[in-house]
Amino acid sequence: MTTLDQITKSFLLNEDFSTKSYSYSLQAIEDNLKSIRVSSKKDRNRISLALEQTRKMKSHLRKLEEKITHLEEQLQTLNEQAEDK
Repeated sequence: MTTLDQITKSFLLNEDFSTKSYSYSLQAIEDNLKSIRVSSKKDRNRISLALEQTRKMKSHLRKLEEKITHLEEQLQTLNEQAEDK
């Protein structure tokens, strides 16, 4: 099993970054941001902003995955229609 640190490292170094690992990488980043202990309000606000951005990225990623699935289904239908002709 891959640890959070390994996922984060591979994400930051852009190593082994496949489509399925996006959500895992975002989760690792979010978990790491949540584990940071801050002492100032300024830093707390920065962490809060970063967490909000990861939530928005997750939402956007879900929408993109749905769109990709839909487009793949359309392509398959078109290929089947082309074979029938």
